[in-house]
Amino acid sequence: MTELYSPKPARLALDQNGHRQFFGAIGSGMQAPSSLEVEAVALGATGAATRHAAPQKFCAIRRVPMQ
Repeated sequence: MTELYSPKPARLALDQNGHRQFFGAIGSGMQAPSSLEVEAVALGATGAATRHAAPQKFCAIRRVPMQ
């Protein structure tokens, strides 16, 4: 599974402590997908300079078990 996303202005406005709390909440939320054997394969920035680039700034690739 591939996801594309861009940070919202509210997240960009967070200070250092706010970012820590935000990513702490994301880490806590990753427990459920892990229990379903969903595995993060890669996370990164999209290539804005590439031909036919996605408008989103980041991507995530996850391995999902077939049912």
